[in-house]
Amino acid sequence: MNDVAEAQVVPWAKDGDTTLGFKVTVQFERDGEIHKAVTSKVRVSLRMDTYLEAAGEVPEQLARFAVARLGDDLEREQGSTAPAEEEILAALTAGQNAYAWKWNIPYPYCHFTERIQMSGYLRLMEEGKDRFVADRGISIKTLLDDRRWIPVVPRSDIRVLDEALMEEDLYTAYTVEEVFKDFTYTSRMDWYVLRDGKLVKTATGRIVHGYALIENHRDWRLVNFDQHVLNALHGKAPKA
Repeated sequence: MNDVAEAQVVPWAKDGDTTLGFKVTVQFERDGEIHKAVTSKVRVSLRMDTYLEAAGEVPEQLARFAVARLGDDLEREQGSTAPAEEEILAALTAGQNAYAWKWNIPYPYCHFTERIQMSGYLRLMEEGKDRFVADRGISIKTLLDDRRWIPVVPRSDIRVLDEALMEEDLYTAYTVEEVFKDFTYTSRMDWYVLRDGKLVKTATGRIVHGYALIENHRDWRLVNFDQHVLNALHGKAPKA
């Protein structure tokens, strides 16, 4: 908090790439030293507009990055026949250390278009964490009040596979894949919409979470999970 950060964005698209690539580094200066805070890689498709008649032709130098539909550069998965609508959430979590919910996509997640945007998926990824730990009896506020622990994210990634549209029902599955010792855990998130009786996966991603002890506005440190938290993450603790 209160640090002045600088973001450096460097293109890294190669000849023949059909998506724009960027490497992003965020760093800050403290006590005369430069510290690297965050690094990331981003790949972007340019979605051609279908609402504005005067959108015009895509400039030649950008044409290979432009798509008529998100996910067109991917080999799209065939949708699987869905169970009865009221059974979808149970099917997505069956036999898994997981939590799932259904949600109707609102306009604020779509940013001036009819499709959910990457920022919307990022918000849902954090909501997945929030819902999962609350379901396991270790809600974020519980650990914050009791221990001054707050979730931290060392790594995350999301890939858009297809388009999810405003006012569609989005089915989200948050699945814990691995708990690394007593320090971090990795969860996979998958998003689906129901179309013509089939579940269509629109995005997938992974997020790594740990907990930090807040010492002051600037300083925090990662902490080890205790047995109560480990049991909850593994699904061995009673739900609240």
